[in-house]
Amino acid sequence: MEYNFTIIHRKGALHHVPDALSRSPEGLGNDDETIQKILESKDKWYDKKFRNALRAPDLFPDWRVEEGKLYTHRPSDYISLEMEDLDAWKLVVPRDLRNQVISQCHKLPQSGHLGADKTYHRVYNSYFWPDMYRDIVKFVSSCLVCQKCKTENATPRGLMGRRTVEEPWTTVDADVIGSITPSEAGHCYALVLQYLFTKWVEIFPLRKASGKTIRACVEKEVIFRWGTPRVFFLDNGTEFVNKDIKSLIEATGMKHMTSPKYHPQVNPVERVNRVLKMMLRAFMKSDHREWDIHLQEFRFAYKTAFHSSLQTTPAFINLGREPSSAISLRRKLEGDVEIVPRQPQEWLDRMKRLDILGKTIVHAMNEASNRQAHYYNLPHRQSEFNIGDLVMSRTHPLSSAAKKFSAALVPPVDGPFVI
Repeated sequence: MEYNFTIIHRKGALHHVPDALSRSPEGLGNDDETIQKILESKDKWYDKKFRNALRAPDLFPDWRVEEGKLYTHRPSDYISLEMEDLDAWKLVVPRDLRNQVISQCHKLPQSGHLGADKTYHRVYNSYFWPDMYRDIVKFVSSCLVCQKCKTENATPRGLMGRRTVEEPWTTVDADVIGSITPSEAGHCYALVLQYLFTKWVEIFPLRKASGKTIRACVEKEVIFRWGTPRVFFLDNGTEFVNKDIKSLIEATGMKHMTSPKYHPQVNPVERVNRVLKMMLRAFMKSDHREWDIHLQEFRFAYKTAFHSSLQTTPAFINLGREPSSAISLRRKLEGDVEIVPRQPQEWLDRMKRLDILGKTIVHAMNEASNRQAHYYNLPHRQSEFNIGDLVMSRTHPLSSAAKKFSAALVPPVDGPFVI
């Protein structure tokens, strides 16, 4: 033989370097037409790769052209050299077809509207183009269906704010607990009122939670007893949003404020409700019709209890003294104590000191508010919106067996809407 050489078999999957025999061009007849079409393309990167793979395949072994389509060799990082990657050759996608590819790998039922990482790996199994991950992230993040149907994994929006109240008896918060098992007196609801500055609480059992009933109770037990507050803060329940309450607001000149819909925690009286419900459970016996027999004792317990935001009790701020408990071991042991009458001036001086105490309370409440805001804001983030922004609105559907409608299958948000 004229040449001395040894033939060694090499697996095709590992034979990436093209040889002259297997990849000899057959001519430029049809390829010239393809090149002419590509010259008219606006994707210069794709054009350049196509020309290189077509005209100099030996210099670009990881690129090839088959039937007018461009491929690149991109083996998977998860497949070892001992294994053959059957999908190593990826179809290179020009710019004008990339959104179509992403849409097929994201929006179809077989793709499932999954996240950016899963969509990327699905695309990468068959396709390639530069900055592919960035394009996929942008596509998925702007997918309207995903925005409506997916649960937001980010920390909740909105930081804790506060309402400034520096005088007693100016702001009253109200809420209704119920309905509850009818008591022997026919009570099914409890109207709970709290003065925001002093934390003074009033609790009234009601037979009906109607606007007429609540108005009569507020007029009798609040306005004609303690005076007319400046602000009446209510929730959006029908017991507060009606013509009777509206008429009361207009007649007294109070400012009517309501908590945002589906956010009852904004109303501070919700915290009082939680404590009251705990008390009801703690003293409830087998007969639930007796739920209202201790309400006035619970009210006394709350008003005479130390409040961390006030650094004293609501009763002391309002009355200038601590009310005595009806049942007390000390009173039993001490017996009858001679009552020493106090001089009027002594009481006047005592009441003047309440004004000084009020300033101290304002400082204590500000510190408590800052402390509460600190812990509340840790798992929350600031969120700002501007006029013209597109936003989603949460939906609150209710399931209905009669209508064959399941709320769990409805997107949790709707939109977009323009601010």
